[in-house]
Amino acid sequence: MRGFDLPLFENAEYLHSVLLPVLFRCGVAALCGGLIGFERELKDKPAGLRTNILICVGAALYMLIGLLIVHAGGETASDPSRIASQVVTGIGFLGAGSIIPAFIITVMVVLTLVALGSAEVRLIDRNRQS
Repeated sequence: MRGFDLPLFENAEYLHSVLLPVLFRCGVAALCGGLIGFERELKDKPAGLRTNILICVGAALYMLIGLLIVHAGGETASDPSRIASQVVTGIGFLGAGSIIPAFIITVMVVLTLVALGSAEVRLIDRNRQS
């Protein structure tokens, strides 16, 4: 059961009509991500050249897929902004994901140092007294 037929790449004409715009847009996205990533690399930040290029090209591909679905869907109503909102959510999730584990790991390390510090003193002192 198919919701609607997508004329993906059954014929070479359609492939040629979408290939150049897709390559151009992904190339521009890679260039923009590369410029941002290069600046991040110069400042020795963890998300550098490759990471920023992959994020930008991935976001561009998702948007292009949304546009292809809208244009190929025919009578079926599609909304490319739904895909755009998911791209924004995903990028936000990545940013939050790197902040939240850093916070959780910091709390775990501090708790480990405090809890095991007192236990270590008790165990070492008992071994010395014996």
